[in-house]
Amino acid sequence: MATIGSVETAVYDILSGDATFTGLLPGGVFDEKEINRQLAPGAFDANGELQSCALVKTETINPTGPYTHSQFMTLLVIVYQGTDGASIEDALDRVYALLHDTDSITGVWEMVFSDEIRTTFDDALRAYFGTQRYAVTMNRAP
Repeated sequence: MATIGSVETAVYDILSGDATFTGLLPGGVFDEKEINRQLAPGAFDANGELQSCALVKTETINPTGPYTHSQFMTLLVIVYQGTDGASIEDALDRVYALLHDTDSITGVWEMVFSDEIRTTFDDALRAYFGTQRYAVTMNRAP
């Protein structure tokens, strides 16, 4: 059995526990609703500028499959970089290596890469970012 929170936490633990991934992200890895100065103060440097960081969050959850408690969830990983976006691709490549087809999360039957946006710009944060989405099939039995 898996809960939405336990899957999100497990993905956060995988990413934040990987020295190669966190070495690319001095601002850290977060499992908040968004990156801002209140929810993720560590993502910002002493001058208030966004550092390279990542955000893990759940998007949609739908019933699926032949079982009463099987669920399909999309999980999003967003990698931010405040300067030129140069390390976003390296970070996304590492996310893929760590998460695609993983079988280490209790209650998750399958986690596979779904889609990616390599580099774009967030006007609100004044930062570059890239995203990866994963399709997660899980047992959400009570």
